Amino acid sequence: MEVMELNEQLMELEFEPDPAVVEHVTREVNALTDTLEAGIEPVLAGYPGLPADARPRALEQVRTYYLKKRYLLRIRESLAKFATRS
Repeated sequence: MEVMELNEQLMELEFEPDPAVVEHVTREVNALTDTLEAGIEPVLAGYPGLPADARPRALEQVRTYYLKKRYLLRIRESLAKFATRS
C-alpha cells in the first residue's frame, strides 16, 4: 500500500515538480529500504544452518526481498530525475 502511494506521488511530480514532495518520497523510500534490509538480514545470516526442507522457504523470502529492492531502486531512479527538474 505504501508503495502505491509513493507511485502516485511520483506521477504527481511528473506534472508538478516539488522539492518538498521529492524529499518526502525520498525519506519514505529510505525507511522502506531500512525495513526491508532488517527483515532479510536474519534470513541470510541463518541460511547456512537451515535444514534442507526449510531452505526453499528462505529462498522465497530472498526472492521477494530482491524484487522489492529492485522496485525501490526504480523509484529512487525516478526521484533522481525529478530532483534535477525541481
